[in-house]
Amino acid sequence: MYLKPESEKMPTAFNGRRIAFFSVSLAVNIPTLTIAISNINQFSNNPPFTIVCPEKEVAQFEVAFRNFKNVRVESENLLLAFDEFRDIAANVSIIDGLSLESIARLSWYYQQALKIAFLFRSHTPSVNLVMWDADTIPLDHIEFFDSNGAILYGSKVEFHTPYFITLNSLLGCLPKSYLAFTLQFFACSYPESLYLIKKLRKACVQFECENEPRWVARAILSSAISTHKTLEGALFSEQELVGIASLMYRPRSQVVLRYLRGGFTGLLSERQAKAVRLMGFRHISYENLRQISDRRQPWIALIAYMIKESVRQRLFYSPLWHK
Repeated sequence: MYLKPESEKMPTAFNGRRIAFFSVSLAVNIPTLTIAISNINQFSNNPPFTIVCPEKEVAQFEVAFRNFKNVRVESENLLLAFDEFRDIAANVSIIDGLSLESIARLSWYYQQALKIAFLFRSHTPSVNLVMWDADTIPLDHIEFFDSNGAILYGSKVEFHTPYFITLNSLLGCLPKSYLAFTLQFFACSYPESLYLIKKLRKACVQFECENEPRWVARAILSSAISTHKTLEGALFSEQELVGIASLMYRPRSQVVLRYLRGGFTGLLSERQAKAVRLMGFRHISYENLRQISDRRQPWIALIAYMIKESVRQRLFYSPLWHK
């Protein structure tokens, strides 16, 4: 399902800053990530791309991407090992009277901590960073930055209120209104990441003695637990955190971005992917890849899905946050 861009290759620098991509991935997503990086290379002129994965899967990723000259693979242990994250969760849970046995989604929070930790470790004045979800395939070129920083995209249908309750507790206040930033990617310029670090350190001053990945993990876990008294369910989003912080740093309008996520019964062919792109959807996500990897998406089901999502994403407006 590789798509050739219909326009010329786009530049990978704005005001002297290069664009670099990264993903946090498991080996199960190698098929989608391979296509995603192939398309990103075409759309964005082979930008540097880092894949962060479990230590035991590094060799598998290196083999899979050995022909991609712009790709480097690194172990998640270089940021924060899962055992260490689990210990932090246990410590935070004990402090707040929770049992670690009740935490069902610890690995989900772990990958969010890895993404924020990688952003903070890798940001420099000369690089703009884009996090790209490993189960998502771009179908068209997306402008991630302009001369002022990240372009803020929004979704009309992804607003999940618990995310923003947690962020309101963590950041102290939120803008009056906005669309969701759950888009399967985030973009962040250096000044925006500095602002986010400052906001988090102010909120988590008690963790200043920790190294950066550890205090990021503590900030995520403690903010969710102190707000909701549990870690069960989806209570924190790194995409919403980065998006909200960027909006607070420089208020501006969001651009609605349409995409298809999760509603597939099989893999798309190249012709089907082109049809999806022509309908105005910018990317697709295979969230159930294990279940559909050996099937092809029926055309009738795809057309029905696109029509339903076209109506829903054009007409439906998510609730906006009001303090």
